[in-house]
Amino acid sequence: MNCPVCRSPMVVFEYEQIELDYCTDCFGVWFDSGEIELMLEHIGLSENQIDLNFVTVAGTEAIRRCPICHRKMEKISPNGKSVVLDRCSNGHGIWFDANEIIETLRVPDDGPGRLSPSSEALLDFFKHVLKEEA
Repeated sequence: MNCPVCRSPMVVFEYEQIELDYCTDCFGVWFDSGEIELMLEHIGLSENQIDLNFVTVAGTEAIRRCPICHRKMEKISPNGKSVVLDRCSNGHGIWFDANEIIETLRVPDDGPGRLSPSSEALLDFFKHVLKEEA
């Protein structure tokens, strides 16, 4: 599968039933449908702790295509956050540019310049996945 941003082949990392497609050039991550929920479950977070209600927005970024079906993806934003993500309109998954996954899943008690234990767990998850497969 190729990256929807730079078109480079992505590397597949598998960890705890979660298969992440990662671009080693632009550092974006593709989550297939349902994989975000599996990741949250693995690190001990519930959907109640993190607002995963996405709203469609008018993004100024370039239109990107789903790496699975190649259709144009819609721009979405997590409720109350300034991050703009790309979601396949056919439900195949969501694309996160570099560092957007951390910003999206940052829990409300995170203060400026520091991470909550939940966000630390998320960072540890990604470090573990990338280390295991490197």
